[in-house]
Amino acid sequence: MPDGGFAEIPGGDSRPDATAWATLCLESFRTHPEIVAGAREKLATAQLPNGSIPLAPDYPEAFWPTAAAAMALHGDLRFSAAHDKAIDFLLATSGRQIVKKPDSPTGHDSSIPGWSWIDQTHSWVEPTAMAIRALTLVGKSNHERVRSGVSLLLDRQLPGGGWNYGNTTVYGKTLNAMPASTGTALWSLTGLTQPEQVAFSLDLLQQQLPQL
Repeated sequence: MPDGGFAEIPGGDSRPDATAWATLCLESFRTHPEIVAGAREKLATAQLPNGSIPLAPDYPEAFWPTAAAAMALHGDLRFSAAHDKAIDFLLATSGRQIVKKPDSPTGHDSSIPGWSWIDQTHSWVEPTAMAIRALTLVGKSNHERVRSGVSLLLDRQLPGGGWNYGNTTVYGKTLNAMPASTGTALWSLTGLTQPEQVAFSLDLLQQQLPQL
């Protein structure tokens, strides 16, 4: 886009999540450094004083792009201040923790700290996975927030393998795994868990791949 960001769809406005993923993709191929620099500038400009990089300026509660943006800013000294502020925000932010009642309709442990899509809401799989990845990238794999995030993901792993947005069972019914959620969770758990803890999820994803 003319402002340096990337849109999610043709003709759309630039968004920080699309900008972050495009930056990570281009950077991984070491191509178009001028576009990468412009995209990082766009992300840094979108950062709020608290360190978050929200979906839109008029919706600061939707701060979930912060983790992807932190990964996109990582490694570029020109944006180290913005990157560090984003990391500090992730460390200081948590989804709502709810003590599980005996009659709860959901099967997962809602008291484990993770990360949410939107402020003051429950923790879910993909924002937790992305925050884990952003923090692991800066050497914080042993931080208590990362450890609790790993515990959350393992708790949300479905009985038959894989993950969805973050529920395992509802009213006794096991929900289905979603390939994108499964892939994101497995990506974030790399090196942070024992292979046997996620082997059946890897098998499930491999079975789903030909259908995607």
